[in-house]
Amino acid sequence: MPKLKEEKKKMIDKLVRDKVFEEAIKLLAKEDTDLFTMNELAEKAGIAKGTLYNYFSNKFDVVLYVYNRLNDEFMDKIKSYFAQHPKEYKNNLRYLYRASLEAIRTNRFTSVAKLQFHLNALNDPLVNRFEVPIYKTVMIKNRVFLTDFFENGKRDGVFKDLDPKVMAGFVDIYILGVQAYCFLREPGILNTEKAYKSFPQTEEMLISAVCRNQSAD
Repeated sequence: MPKLKEEKKKMIDKLVRDKVFEEAIKLLAKEDTDLFTMNELAEKAGIAKGTLYNYFSNKFDVVLYVYNRLNDEFMDKIKSYFAQHPKEYKNNLRYLYRASLEAIRTNRFTSVAKLQFHLNALNDPLVNRFEVPIYKTVMIKNRVFLTDFFENGKRDGVFKDLDPKVMAGFVDIYILGVQAYCFLREPGILNTEKAYKSFPQTEEMLISAVCRNQSAD
């Protein structure tokens, strides 16, 4: 009997979190700088407000949950592709770049939410408390994977004789820079012909920065 109760609890927990995730994404897609209210989210998800607070302390906690879950889904996709194409380092790096742009295009609202989150973190100690363990954990997980990738490629003579950790950080920052540019400077660039003409060039600039030469794999 206790085991059945535990299984039922896990099922309910999953249903609640899945519903919150689904509705939070819809609300965030509006790109409202005020994000959403917990009352609004509870109503949209069909969950009692008290139940919602049993899972998430505030709306920033929800945003971080969405961000973390989307990141896990994205990295699972990247890891799966890399595993299917071992030793194809340059093409894997191109795939990472293109997949990152697609993720930005598909979930652009995460940029808005993340920006709003950090703006609030400047003055809100409650938000600051959440920022450290979750965003930092996401960053570390991603960097560890990329560091291993660059270590292997460096050993196989594909990447330059540079610190793999530095290269992992560089790629992360490079892609974040593209994201920031698209969001802050030209919000519509990801959906224009100009974007499709310019991104292949920035992609090859990334390849040339870390690879020994630009010959295709």
